Amino acid sequence: MEFTKMNIVSRKLVRPSVLTPPHLKTFKLSLLDQRMPSNLYGKITLFYPGSNNRASFATLISKRSNHLQNSLSKTLASFYPLAGRLKDDVSIDCNDEGAYFVEAKMDCNLSDILSQPDPNSLEHFLPFTSDHEACNIVTLIKITVFNCGGTVVGICMLHKIADASSMLTFLRSWTADVRGQIGVLPKFIEPSLMPPSEIPIRPTPGLLGVQNFIRRRFVFNHSKMASLKAESSTLLRKLGHNAPPTKVELVTAILLKCAIASSQSVLGRPRPSLMSQVVNLRNKMVPSLPANTMGNLIFSFNIFIEDNNIELPEIVVNIRKGFKDFCSHKANRFKGEDALAVISTSLREEDQLTSKMGVNIFRFTSMCGFPLYDMDFGWGKPIWATCRPGSFKNIFTLIDTKGGEDIEAWVNLEKQEMDVFERSELLLSFATLNPSAIIVGRSLL
Repeated sequence: MEFTKMNIVSRKLVRPSVLTPPHLKTFKLSLLDQRMPSNLYGKITLFYPGSNNRASFATLISKRSNHLQNSLSKTLASFYPLAGRLKDDVSIDCNDEGAYFVEAKMDCNLSDILSQPDPNSLEHFLPFTSDHEACNIVTLIKITVFNCGGTVVGICMLHKIADASSMLTFLRSWTADVRGQIGVLPKFIEPSLMPPSEIPIRPTPGLLGVQNFIRRRFVFNHSKMASLKAESSTLLRKLGHNAPPTKVELVTAILLKCAIASSQSVLGRPRPSLMSQVVNLRNKMVPSLPANTMGNLIFSFNIFIEDNNIELPEIVVNIRKGFKDFCSHKANRFKGEDALAVISTSLREEDQLTSKMGVNIFRFTSMCGFPLYDMDFGWGKPIWATCRPGSFKNIFTLIDTKGGEDIEAWVNLEKQEMDVFERSELLLSFATLNPSAIIVGRSLL
């Protein structure tokens, strides 16, 4: 699809409906917020079908956009830091300058996009534009309307203040307000829980700088993983893990093994690998934090793999063990004075592993279980939702498909490695490369 068919209708700032009181004008970031790069954004894109309403295009975009903006203004009053600007490494200026809001129209039908999604061109539905002046805007939103009445809502939120769970809390509240309901209110992290450090903390390696990579989308069929699940369950039980492997564990193991094999094929020799898996800390702490807690409440555990011929069930076991060890020994330490120590220790451990010559780092994030497909702006629920990885190589993002049975994986790899990876017989025995995102039998008109 040629995106010359996209026309920008307007660009504006949507300010909160209520001004932030003086005593809340400076929002202090937490220690885990502090370690996030200042130019990294979380990205969510929601695709909605057209309706039977044959109103003119101008009327449709005006009605939907105005409704969204009014509700957004109300929602930002409660999520006031999201309407501010990044001030420095440890604070946000809650100056009520507002969220950056873009309206666009696409001279085609939504089905033209979804029949064969282009993983790279989908960036056009996000609100990053060449003319947005500042890089310190916290929240950016873009609404794109198609000839058929289909609509895409793209949201970018500065990772410095919001992880994926935070973005979903904001979206749940905003969509509820659009529908005339009371949305969930945010709970911001108390400064005493994770006080920022006076000593700068380096961001996670691999999340800085411009990198060359190829992005691909794969959809894993849960029924094709039945035998792998059975084998892995048997091995897990022998080691005292009674719960069967999750779909996320199975898909992660498949992707990791294929990525290791692709790297070895291109390099011409084996090399050790490090798998890094992001964990949501909210329900891992004691006592647990509410799901609507805002901020970066995530950290990663690592698995070091030296044997490139490791079998899939063994990888699943290693993932389970790494997760259990992290939850038992680290997850509850990310608070108070202990937080800085556990972060510093974890970074040193990773440095020690990656200092070995040629270690490949593969970073995984799972959005599975998050209610992306419940985000209803009053037009019904999305028919497709994506949360693609950032612009870095060796990144893997997993998302539930609509209905929750299968898993969609977004993969960033260097071109040579991707050329091998996307042709992997093992991978393609479980997954399909970039299938149509249109649900069979569901009209987009």
